[in-house]
Amino acid sequence: MPLIKIDDQELEVQSGTTILEAAKQIGKEIPHYCYHPGLTIVASCRMCLVKVEGMPKLTPACSTRIGEMPPERKVDGKYDMVISTGEEVVKTAQESVLEFLLLNHPVDCPECDQAGECFLQDYTFKYGKAHSRFDFPKRVPPRKDLGPNILLISTRCILCSRCVRFCKEISGTNELMVRQRGADSEIDVFPGESLNNKLSMNTADICPVGALVTKDFLFKPRNWRYQKTQSVCPGCSVGCTIQIESMEEDNHIYRIKPVFNPHVNQWWMCDDGRLLYHVYDKLNRIEYP
Repeated sequence: MPLIKIDDQELEVQSGTTILEAAKQIGKEIPHYCYHPGLTIVASCRMCLVKVEGMPKLTPACSTRIGEMPPERKVDGKYDMVISTGEEVVKTAQESVLEFLLLNHPVDCPECDQAGECFLQDYTFKYGKAHSRFDFPKRVPPRKDLGPNILLISTRCILCSRCVRFCKEISGTNELMVRQRGADSEIDVFPGESLNNKLSMNTADICPVGALVTKDFLFKPRNWRYQKTQSVCPGCSVGCTIQIESMEEDNHIYRIKPVFNPHVNQWWMCDDGRLLYHVYDKLNRIEYP
């Protein structure tokens, strides 16, 4: 097994492991947007750039795989790879990427449904700059109704393409695409199509910035106010592992989300299971002793 060093921490990993996954094994966070363990790797957001000794420039941690080197190429005679995530050049790259992603992003965190679980919010606080140098009118693309359950707030989108890859690789329905090019790029549905597959609401789960939102969870209380209870979806025989988010003060369920289970549902669940809680609202049942 290759022996590597990440910021002075040594560890052995399986050959073929990416730098990003290796860092997770020792509890080290490398910020990222486009990477998702259930989707193909595109390395497009450039947020996860790290410095690898011997490489001429920064490299994306999500797509760079670790292998066993021949003895004459090992660093310090024993390491197959030496990685730095905290050097000044890495921090400068992270700040620059975030500044670029925020050029047209609205400062609407107080009303955004993703607030409190938004990677753009978290990473800007941890790795970004305190002020923007952008002094021009922001580009404001329109909101889009993509389907019966999903809205796209285009001004928040950072074009990580997670949703496009999900519809291609997981649901297999291919409704979404990146339309136009360059500064005019936008997520959109193909002409005549609607984001209407049985797994469509997973796109809101994997969106890291709140651009894709479910119509069912618009303008609800903030996520930190909920009691979060793990359970099993009763909707069918699959038995997806789920998290029920409810509020004790009104004894009401506000959202159901999937919980990662490698043996059953992985990271996903169907829309029918998510919306099943509305049935419970209509039941005439005893709620209190």
